[in-house]
Amino acid sequence: MNKNTQAILVVGNPKGVSLIEVEPPKIGRRAGVFAAVCALLVFSASIQATVLYDGGALDFESSGQSMWDSGTAFRKADSVFLGTQWTNKTASFGGIAGSVTSTTVNTNPLWGAWWTCKHTIDVLCGSEPAKWPVTTTVDTRTGAKLSVNSSGKVGLEFGYSIDSGSVDSTAQFSALADLPDTLVEKNDVINLNASSALDSGTLATQSPKVEAYISAIMQLSGSVTATACGLTLGCASGSTAIPTVNMDQRILSVDANSLKVLDGILPGGEPFAEVPILNQSLTLEGALSPEPPFAGFKLTGPGGLTLASSVPPGPAVSFDMAEIEVQVPDIATSGNKSGADTISSNGRDDFLSAQLDLDGAATLLGGLPPLGLNATLIDAPGIKVEANLDLMDVDAGPVLGIT
Repeated sequence: MNKNTQAILVVGNPKGVSLIEVEPPKIGRRAGVFAAVCALLVFSASIQATVLYDGGALDFESSGQSMWDSGTAFRKADSVFLGTQWTNKTASFGGIAGSVTSTTVNTNPLWGAWWTCKHTIDVLCGSEPAKWPVTTTVDTRTGAKLSVNSSGKVGLEFGYSIDSGSVDSTAQFSALADLPDTLVEKNDVINLNASSALDSGTLATQSPKVEAYISAIMQLSGSVTATACGLTLGCASGSTAIPTVNMDQRILSVDANSLKVLDGILPGGEPFAEVPILNQSLTLEGALSPEPPFAGFKLTGPGGLTLASSVPPGPAVSFDMAEIEVQVPDIATSGNKSGADTISSNGRDDFLSAQLDLDGAATLLGGLPPLGLNATLIDAPGIKVEANLDLMDVDAGPVLGIT
């Protein structure tokens, strides 16, 4: 180093402490100082190495949250079984007589000589006296036996469930971060570059619901084993599984809307019969009667029973004109992740429907040929016998629901 150079100590150099010689420029001392500062900033920049941290899947789950407010929804379900149930029980039919026996027979008539040579010397018996006695196995088993091993449950189940409106959900996240792999000093600034992403999730909701039921339960599983034996022929066995039965059929079920008989037994999950409770409907019909007054109106309620009529009771032909139906919504939804950061589910059910029967009104008021009619044979209080025919049914009107 000569008198025309300056020494600068660089402290932050990642490769260690460096001594740099800077030659002063010709233009003066200030320019030399500026150049030294620039060199210090360049060489003092350190490179921080990092490692990727992956914490794995982060799972969150909630069950039975209230859909109306924070906290837990009121949910209760219980059932009582009346009947019989059994596990791994065996019943046997028939039987097998006889047994398998082994008998030792001496084939040497000189029994004494055999015994003597066996226990002393083999002069009389030869080199293998022990082979003289012969062991004979006799199988006298005969008959047949059938064994049935089963588990099952047969009886009636009485149960109920109450849900005040609930939400169940799951969410799976992944989280990443950059962690330094060297010693971090006090006052160092570190950027973790943290990030997270919603990987998957589910959401299920149930609107308020009350239900009670009676179900017929029949469950059966097991196997059948058969064994047959013949005299001197031995025994043979085989087994096969019993066809599995797993029936859970609702006999009666009642909710806020209706009482159902044999719910789900018909195609499409429809009940065999249904009696409305809070699900009420009113139908206005235009009627034609062979007795005066020859034309009028009928108002029918749930089950098709006549509530009011301006035509005589008895045989008549009527046309639907309008219908109003009110019911308690029952909305159950389920959904999954949709989009980058959303889990959603949705559903809808009607609570009010007002429909005008266009083809019936056109027949009664416009004189068009009937496309649908109801032929009433008996219309007495509590009893109504009617035949319905619809070639075409065109309805229009508002339907209000909850989504």
